[in-house]
Amino acid sequence: MSNKKQVLTVQAVLPIVVVVFCFINLGNSTTATNPPSAMVSLLGITGVITWFLGRAYAVGLLYAWLLLQVVAVTPYYDVTQFFSWGFSFKAGSSVINVNVLPLLMFGLVKVLAGSALIGKRITLTASGDSALGNVFPLKGTITHRITLDGQKHWLLVQPDDLLVYNGTPINRVLVCRKDHNILNLRKPIKQLCYLRLVQDNNEVLHNADAAKYPFIEWVYVNRG
Repeated sequence: MSNKKQVLTVQAVLPIVVVVFCFINLGNSTTATNPPSAMVSLLGITGVITWFLGRAYAVGLLYAWLLLQVVAVTPYYDVTQFFSWGFSFKAGSSVINVNVLPLLMFGLVKVLAGSALIGKRITLTASGDSALGNVFPLKGTITHRITLDGQKHWLLVQPDDLLVYNGTPINRVLVCRKDHNILNLRKPIKQLCYLRLVQDNNEVLHNADAAKYPFIEWVYVNRG
């Protein structure tokens, strides 16, 4: 299955803000005498374009765009994109400006990282003897990002093959990293995850009670 292209959703707020800030900065007359600032603007625009094309590295570009703006040293280095909010202090003949706004926007990038997983292919492998029998390795597609009991990084997965547990057919499973961080599919690494079974995939989209979806075992999750 090919990667899904991103559509205009709530998760697109940050990319829109990024591209607006970048174009305003490029249109600023002072940017012509500040090549690093222009390069950071182009970095942000590239991040937005690759985000809407569904590229996995887009989130990294947007993180870099934010990080490069956190500190400015006047008069030597300042790549602030249009808007700055924070504090400053003097260090010798220079003024150190700390821009808090990019740090506050990091949370939105995390949302992007989670939503970028939708449509991705993953492989589940057993971490030991499995209660599900000889079903691993199991391939599937991530269809939704789910919040269970306040944990935001659960992923609803549609396996390629129907599972059966205690005589009950299972066509969806939930996975989440053991440390409850966002699943990292940018590198080919196995990540230990919770595995929960879902009997009604419509219910899980509206019911955040983890007790309804029994934890079965630990599995390793990898991309592909």
